[in-house]
Amino acid sequence: MMEKVRLRARWGARKESVEECASRLLLFLQHLACCDDAFAQKWLEIAHKPGAESQTREDAMAARFLPVELSHESLRELFNRGRFRRERWNSVIEELGFTSGSFWNGCEAASAHVSVNCGAYPDSRTMPGSNRAWIDFPNEGPAAERILQPEKLRQIMTVVVENWDPDWARVSTNKTDSEIYQENPYLGQMVGWLTYVSDRYGQLPALPSNCHLSRIGNRGSVIVIDLQGKLTAANSVHVASLEVLSHALNEAGLLSPIPPLDQPQQ
Repeated sequence: MMEKVRLRARWGARKESVEECASRLLLFLQHLACCDDAFAQKWLEIAHKPGAESQTREDAMAARFLPVELSHESLRELFNRGRFRRERWNSVIEELGFTSGSFWNGCEAASAHVSVNCGAYPDSRTMPGSNRAWIDFPNEGPAAERILQPEKLRQIMTVVVENWDPDWARVSTNKTDSEIYQENPYLGQMVGWLTYVSDRYGQLPALPSNCHLSRIGNRGSVIVIDLQGKLTAANSVHVASLEVLSHALNEAGLLSPIPPLDQPQQ
């Protein structure tokens, strides 16, 4: 099975209202659509109620995937429905913020998914990366050929950083992560083909010669590893390149789950 290339961004406790989160998500999806046509499709919310066996495929798809209206009001209501609740009393767990659930772009030939958790502010000692923005990229076909290129991925990374201000983000695959970080559970940050490091982590160390560094405004830096072809754990050179970068950042103390220069945000 072909490895799925993903972008994973995380940030620590940041208390935000549902209004603020809805505004961020709306701008994020709008800006993402400007990056590539694969993200300019009509987003569909993946519902929890599958269609009955007697339904046609089209009816079952309609029952399972609900259109997402890209408006502030609609996204605010979606986040309100996505509050985390205590099972026994069904009461809202305020400090866990809001979740969007998973969105699908509705295109089987260029399938992409987006999901967000935001507005969470639990104890950082137990949940250091409680907020996240995830993108699963198309894996094959013309869309993958366009998107899975360093410059296009950096453009998408910039959208994530400018809209969510994460502590850390990476473009990688699950198999590559597993090859490099075998400790279970692994609690630190991970590197990828592209790795974003917020300035809250402090100064970067000297980087391996095959790494290229660029800035995203005044927020942080993106490290791009020069690889031949799309990242895959099946390529030992790819894995070795990520291991060298991971070692350099770890030696500098920059793989800790919480940025040392971060201040509690209320």
